[in-house]
Order: sequence, then C-alpha cells, then structure tokens
Amino acid sequence: MKNILILDEVTPDPTRDAGSIDLMNKIIYLTNKNYAVQFLPTVENFSYQINKNPYTKNLLKLGVKVLCRPKIISVEIFLKNYGSLFDLVIINRHSVATNYFNICKKYCQNAKLWFHTVDLHFLRLDSQSVWGKRKFLKQKFFSSIFNIKRIKKKFKINKIKKEELKFCSLSDVTTVVSPVEKKILKKYNINSYELTIAHKKNVTKKKFESRKDIVFIGTMFHPPNKIAMIYFIKNIFPKILNYNSKINLKIVGSGFSKETFAIGTGFSSEIIKLLEFQNVHVVGYVKDVYNVLNECRVAIAPLNFGKGINGKVCNYLSHGIPSVINEVAAECMRLKHLNDCLTAKNEDQFVKHILRLYNSKSLWNKIRKNGLIAFDKHFSKDIFLSQLDKIFLKNFI
Repeated sequence: MKNILILDEVTPDPTRDAGSIDLMNKIIYLTNKNYAVQFLPTVENFSYQINKNPYTKNLLKLGVKVLCRPKIISVEIFLKNYGSLFDLVIINRHSVATNYFNICKKYCQNAKLWFHTVDLHFLRLDSQSVWGKRKFLKQKFFSSIFNIKRIKKKFKINKIKKEELKFCSLSDVTTVVSPVEKKILKKYNINSYELTIAHKKNVTKKKFESRKDIVFIGTMFHPPNKIAMIYFIKNIFPKILNYNSKINLKIVGSGFSKETFAIGTGFSSEIIKLLEFQNVHVVGYVKDVYNVLNECRVAIAPLNFGKGINGKVCNYLSHGIPSVINEVAAECMRLKHLNDCLTAKNEDQFVKHILRLYNSKSLWNKIRKNGLIAFDKHFSKDIFLSQLDKIFLKNFI
C-alpha cells in the first residue's frame, strides 16, 4: 500500500482544537512511514484560501499533497477521476462521512476505507438532548411546544445514529478515541480500534505558590465549550468569588471574545456584564497555551454535555496543571477522583473542589503528579503510536 487519501473538513490547525492535533499526529505517522499522502478539504468555501493558510504549509513540508481549488473543482469529480489510484482512504468525522462515504465507496474501489469517528456524533447529540430536557424542566418551560421540538430532535438523532453505525459497519477499519465508545459499538456487533488523542507532553514549571487563578481552554466553535462557560460564569464562579474575590477566570480558545461570547445565548447583556465586572478575562486564541497554564493554579472542565475523550483535559494533564472536572468531562477519561483530578457531581461540589485544590499545596502536588502518570498511561505519543502500529499491522500491511 502506497497511496493514501485523507478527507476532512478543513486543514488541521493543532493550535485550535484536539481534532486537529489528532489528525496531524496521524499524518506525521503516515509520512514517517513513507506513504504518499494527499489531503482533501471537503468544505469548499475554505478551499479557495487554503494555500494561504500557514498550516497548509506545515502539511506541504511533511510531503503531503494538498488538494484544493482552483485545481479541484469538486470532491466528487476528483474522486470519480482519481479515486481508483488510492490504496487507503481515511474519512475523518461523521460530517465528512455523511457527504462523501458513499461516493468514496463508489469511486475508490481499490482502496480500503478507514472511518475515524473523532467522537461518536450520535452519542454527543443524545447527551445534548438530555441536557436540554433537564434545562427546560428546571426552568419550567417544558411545554407542548418543547415536546414537539424534542420529538423532532430525537428523530434526527436516531437518523444520525443509524447513519453513523452504517458508516462504522461498512468501513474496513473503524477507530474511536475511547474504550467506552469501542464498547458501545461492540453492542451493535461492530468491531473497532481504540486510537487515543495524543498530546505533546510539556510540563509547566512554576510551583504551587507562584501560581494564581483558574483557567478554561476550548474553542468557542465547539458548542459544549461556549455553553460550559456561560453556565460556569452564571452559576458557579460567583459562589467562588464569595470565598475569594481575588481569583480570576481566564478563558482561552479560538473564537472567544467579549463581543462573540454572548451571541445566541438569550441573555447577551447579562453575560457581557459578567464578563466586564466579575474577574473574567477572555484571553481568546493563543498559539501556545504553555505560558497561560504555567501561570494558573487550577484548570476546569464544567461541561454540560459531550462524549468521547476530552481534549482540554488531556491538555491540562500534559502540562501538569491539576483540574476540577464534572462527570460529563470525566466519562471517558479513566481518571480517578482525588487521585489524578477532582470530579464534581453538582455546582456546590464544583465550588468546593476548586477552593480545596486552590488552597491545598499538598493536594495540588498529589493531583499534578498522578495526573502526569495518567497522561503517560493513556494519552501519550507512545500509546498513540503503538495503537497505530497495531492497526496497520492487522489491516494494511
């Protein structure tokens, strides 16, 4: 096998999100094995400007051929003309498979198909639906109108689930990022491989007493992150400030700004007021999060919904910054409460755990040390490479 085609929505930017880190790790692995790799971005509006993207240059330096307009008129026409030349086609994430899985099947008949789920999309949508129901029940808005909307959403989720399971079953190889998802697919008689999200280990140096403040990392373009910060700022952070008014919250990630934060929230003016007066610092995008994490004492992941491996928690572990997370964020991470993180079941516990970790040097050092051990065991480059070697040995060599 020599020629490999990778389809994803846009060029991977490892400074932006965990999915990009994951894809870049695979590309580096493939180029190091001397495979001829071509990358095809499927979101055509981006394709016009892709050659101006600095991260496209990173791919070119690795020897990857980046396929884009004006040379590529459309994904389907390209696959129709050249699909038979590939030995392996990697389809990255559900949204790409929805549009191009059947086309790849049709025109890439000499290739094996590898579907990487990134996360099982139907699980995340179902988690979001459950959270939405609880939110409406709590606010006493559970009317007949909401019932109709919920039925429609449930129908959509079931449709996506059926579709995603079909992609998994028809692929020659399916990969998921956690053992939880692997177990779920097994219930549907679908075999899959676990392929972890690997981060570079870059341990921050500052000691407990030289740090202050709490930090959240995540792109705003991923809905669970934006909703998590709105929830945290409204319901948890004010309680923390009642105990210690000097603690600041730093929000780091692409797309986050005071102007864009409150768009579509339903209470824009309230959020903007909180951002301005309640010790909240919207840092926004930074190319390297090391310096921010090196200054902060506690990291957080107060997610309301989501599934799969949590990239931000991996990031915290790789930098040696202890974290307080909730049960949603902890679900697939294989971390233990009071050993390598603190896990909160409700708002009051979240407040309690943050203050406890923030004020206890001995606990902070324990969580930091064990967190680094957990990172090496589950999310290191060595684990990722050994998993990839196994996949290739069994399927592609």
